[in-house]
Amino acid sequence: MEIIEKTFTQPLKISYGAKRENLKNLKKEMIWIRVRSKLLRAWVYTTNLAIDGKKGNIVNETNEIEFGFQDKSKKIKWLKCSTDKIKDGFNSESEEKKLIHKIRKKIKRNSGINVNSDEMIKSKLHNITAKLKIKDTKTLIEKITSGSHPEIEKIAYDYFTTNDTLFYRDRKVFDEFLQKELKKFLEDNEEKKEIKIWSAACSDGREPYTLAMLLKEFFYNKGNWKIKIYATDYSEEMIQKAQAGVYSADEINDLPKYFRDKYLKKLKGNNFAIEKKIKNFVHFETYNLKSHVGEKLFSFDYIFLRNVLGYFDGKGRNNLLLELSKSLSNSRGGIILGASEDPQNIEYRCRSYCHLNIYHFH
Repeated sequence: MEIIEKTFTQPLKISYGAKRENLKNLKKEMIWIRVRSKLLRAWVYTTNLAIDGKKGNIVNETNEIEFGFQDKSKKIKWLKCSTDKIKDGFNSESEEKKLIHKIRKKIKRNSGINVNSDEMIKSKLHNITAKLKIKDTKTLIEKITSGSHPEIEKIAYDYFTTNDTLFYRDRKVFDEFLQKELKKFLEDNEEKKEIKIWSAACSDGREPYTLAMLLKEFFYNKGNWKIKIYATDYSEEMIQKAQAGVYSADEINDLPKYFRDKYLKKLKGNNFAIEKKIKNFVHFETYNLKSHVGEKLFSFDYIFLRNVLGYFDGKGRNNLLLELSKSLSNSRGGIILGASEDPQNIEYRCRSYCHLNIYHFH
């Protein structure tokens, strides 16, 4: 059974001794789940909500969940969780559809992001409603679309544009980038001794920091190479976290122990900070990919644009790829997309390895 990591985004009330009658008739899924900062291996049961691993939703339409986990003695402990159900406040189904459509248009107009799923929009809105303690979802939508609550609009866009991220995500891509692509890049740029990379849609900074660690290791003992990484994201909140460079123990789980020991500093509590010698390689900045299309940035050797295209429609996606290609310094460099992203209806050159594709669009 697939193991998925999920996080409750709403407050949970937990009690022991939940009854287990009729659980065999309910949907069951084994997951990793965080409860009060503790990572538990859990079996989740729910009566009226299909669990969707991609969206990361467990608590939404239902307000009670039963699950069990193994403690150190390998005994199963059962817990019952509940969360206050978010009120929608819609007067009718047609009003709900109209307001959902309205906010979808506003998100696309401001960020270029295309959110097709009504359920995803509603789930994000429920989370924002709970965070801001607003009366109901309808009131939240009215505040977002009124134009008179910029602080709420900003929080909402952050929720809709934040991209899931991990340290060392898709490790085989990074490995081939270093061992195959950069080996040739090193030979071609021996005189220049400089590499410039743009991590677009960098979220909370884990991708560019991974790149900084890997490049520092790669260019060690290869001369005095300059490493410059430009990292951007639409979300100001994510950029602030990236600049701080502080992550929880759970967030650094995917980083190999060698890098954790060498480039992270243990703080009080359960947090770790990126060492200054790595932070110095990365410049962070807020940046809206949609609004700045047509604005040529610095010339980069490589642009990492991973797992972003799905947020744009076909035309917006191809316009973005064409414009970003103008920011490449030479034909040898290129754009690196997510492992499952396949460009459609656009001309390009592609240099392919086993797990890594490097594109140049024209």
